[in-house]
Parts: sequence; C-alpha cells; structure tokens
Amino acid sequence: MTIQEAVKDIISQRGIEIFKNSKIFFASIDDLAPEHRKERIILRRNVDDSILNLFIDNTLPINTRLVRIKNYLEDFGLTDDSITFIIETFGIPLGYEKNIEDLKTKNVIAERIYAPAPQINNTQQKVEEITLNDDALKLLGYVNKNTITKLNILGTFSTPSGIAYKITAIENSIFANCTSLTHVVIPNTVKSINPNAFKGCTSLKQVNIPDSVKFIGSSAFENCNLLTVITIPNGVTEISQKTFCGCKSLTIVNIPDTVKKIGESAFEDCASLSKVTIPNGVTKIEKNTFCGCKSLVNITLPDSVTEIGSMAFFECESLNNLVIPEKVANLGLNSFSGCKKLTKITAPVRFFKDEYIQEVKKEEPKGLNNGANNRSSWDSSGWWLWEKG
Repeated sequence: MTIQEAVKDIISQRGIEIFKNSKIFFASIDDLAPEHRKERIILRRNVDDSILNLFIDNTLPINTRLVRIKNYLEDFGLTDDSITFIIETFGIPLGYEKNIEDLKTKNVIAERIYAPAPQINNTQQKVEEITLNDDALKLLGYVNKNTITKLNILGTFSTPSGIAYKITAIENSIFANCTSLTHVVIPNTVKSINPNAFKGCTSLKQVNIPDSVKFIGSSAFENCNLLTVITIPNGVTEISQKTFCGCKSLTIVNIPDTVKKIGESAFEDCASLSKVTIPNGVTKIEKNTFCGCKSLVNITLPDSVTEIGSMAFFECESLNNLVIPEKVANLGLNSFSGCKKLTKITAPVRFFKDEYIQEVKKEEPKGLNNGANNRSSWDSSGWWLWEKG
C-alpha cells in the first residue's frame, strides 16, 4: 500500500478529525505502509499539527490552505520534490487534485503570513499575498497597533530566505479606532486603501497618500476628527461613500480630474470644509454628500452634473451663492434646506413657473416647477434672490 492509499484508508475509516492527532495519524501510516520508510521519515520530520490542521481548515479556501502549507515548507528549506510529495500525500486523498495542479502553475490567489513579523516602531507588521505575482502583498495588521503614534509603513518585506515582497494594499479596518495614531506615511507600492482602513483614528492629523493609490474604500477615513488636509491622488476614479464623513477639522480637500463619482455622505459633517471644486465628469451629487458642512462657503458644480440628491447640501449654513448647471434635471428632497446664508441661486429657467422670481422672504419660493417634493429643497429662513439661468 502506498502512502497516499494509506492516508485515504485512514480518512475513510476515522474521518478527517484524525488530522488533529498527529501521533495517532502517523502511527496508523506506519502500520499500513511499513515498506515506505523513507517517505514516512519525510512526513514525520516536516509535517506538524499546524500543517495537518491547515489541510482540513474549512474556514479557509483550499487554494489558500495549500499555498500557506507550501510557503511554510519552503521556509523549512525542503526541496521542491519533498514539498510536492507532502502536499500530494494529504491533498490527493482529500480530493484536492485540481487545486494542487493550480498550485503547481501558480494559478491561484496566494496568501502568506509571516511569523515572527518584522519589528517596526515597536510593533509587528503582518503581510499577506493576494495576487498571482510573487511580489504582491497586502497589509493585514499590526500587533500593539493601539499604541502607535507615528507610522511609516514599509513598502517591502523579505522572507527568511531573502525573497522580497511589496505591500500593495492596506486591508479592511486594520487601523480602525487606533486613537493614538497621529501621522501615517503610506509607501508608493500601495495601490488600494480598503474600507474602514483608518476609520475612527480620532488623533490622526496627517496622512500622505501616494500617487500609486488608485482606490480608496468606503469609510476609509471616517471620523478622523483632526485630519485637516487631504490630497486625493491622480488616478483615483471614485470617492466612496463616507470616505471622509465626520472629518470635522478637514479644511482642504484636493480632488483630481480623474474622479468621476463621489459616493453618498462622502464629506458629510466635515464642519470645517470651506471650499470644494468638483471635477468635470462627475454626473451626480449623491444624497448627503456635503450634508452638515457648516463652513462651506463656495462650491463649484461642473457642467457634467445632471442630478443633485436629497439633502446633498443640507445645513450648509455658510453657503451663500450657488450656480446649478444647465444639465441638472432632478433636485432631491431638502437638497438645500437649512442653508441660512444662501441668498442667490442661478439655475436653469425650467425650474421656475415665471420667467423671473425675486426676493422671496421667509418662505419657500412658490415658483419652482420641479414637483412638490423637490420644491421643499429650496426653503429658507432668509432672503433669496432668484435669477434666470
């Protein structure tokens, strides 16, 4: 009986739970395949409980398990033949033949975690491979991250064997609620900052986002109360929902021309934001996008905008002048409610019943011709001056 046949026989008789007791498992192999002494020695010397458990860990995809096992064995210094033998010995009886072939051709989403991790600012940085390339990794997290103040994320890591890997992504929520973090430098190897990455970092004052970043996920910097300036890199095409929501100290945000979409509540409650220029190509101001931006005095809407969502500028108390582009066809409910200082709006003539409407005091203008719901977008406690567009 071959080693693989012995493993298959053991699994069929005792189930995969036998993988959790290596002593009994290897004793059973010795009994069933005594003539394969050399192969049994390879297994005993190089396969421990953690590797056996990875073969049956249903919380991980099969490819992920196999890649991680392969990486562990590589770090042990095993030859390719021995690694292949070990993976096939347990993988084939478990029905992983196709996955093993994928592994050989590297046609897999790979994963790698190092331990012990490199020391950085008295913390440990963990990395994980996520692409088909051998040099692409994503940042998983830090040990003792809640005590970090100034963080310079390294762009590369090396395995014990000297193979270099690049950090290409900062994963979901890894620095969320790090309330001591004040400064972050992101390396130019990073292409994506994933959702919630720095959410709730209430002491964060400065973050340098390199031009290599092409994606910033939802709520990535939500409630970073002390963040004052953000420059979004060229190449980013979307500002996701709630990306900067609740950044109460944010005064300046530089949005590149590559941005074509700004998500719901992207800048909601950015109470210190005073000026924003939206690039041409953005077609919709989503609901709540600038809701609660109490210091917003000036905003430039590009000609590409066709829709303004509900409460998009709700309680922008300092906004005093607005030009609505000609292509806008729909105004959402309460788009401009609570804009106490908004005294002049230039809009396309189709929004009015009469050709001119001027000086409407302390009441909702009666001349808007855009449906009952949308008319309430224009209510105000002050004076209004309406001009023909």
